[in-house]
Amino acid sequence: MTDLQETGSSAVQEETVKKKTSMTRSEARENLFRVIFQGDFHIDEDIEEILSSYEAENEDVVFDKRSLSYVKESIAGIYEHLKDIDEKISLYSRWNIDRLSKVDKAILRVAVYEILYNDNVPDSVAANEAVNLAKKYSDDRSRSFVNGIISKVIENK
Repeated sequence: MTDLQETGSSAVQEETVKKKTSMTRSEARENLFRVIFQGDFHIDEDIEEILSSYEAENEDVVFDKRSLSYVKESIAGIYEHLKDIDEKISLYSRWNIDRLSKVDKAILRVAVYEILYNDNVPDSVAANEAVNLAKKYSDDRSRSFVNGIISKVIENK
């Protein structure tokens, strides 16, 4: 294969990725986690500003209508119930929420929100997705920590 053919093939693959019209729920949840994580650094901004900033910094992320709706509703729900969510995390972790890593805090906020306030997400899915995010963005100890907190939230729901 010539260099031109290889380059052309790569360009076609890249264009195909950019034209992807839908995002899986796991991908949408991962982007939600990343927005919540970013929001922890921009506490003075409103939800729309945080999401716009995230989209501007991540040009490769293209939300389809359904995923964008899920992300926006979840962000609004997390911020609406943030005090209660953080209290649950603190209660079950026995740590002040401010002492947790920002990564673990964002993962837990998404999962606790879904478990307590989003009836469209089964608890087991929220728990599994939280552990997967911890595997990807944190370390082994954090994965166990996240799993333990989520288990307690589900148990005491």
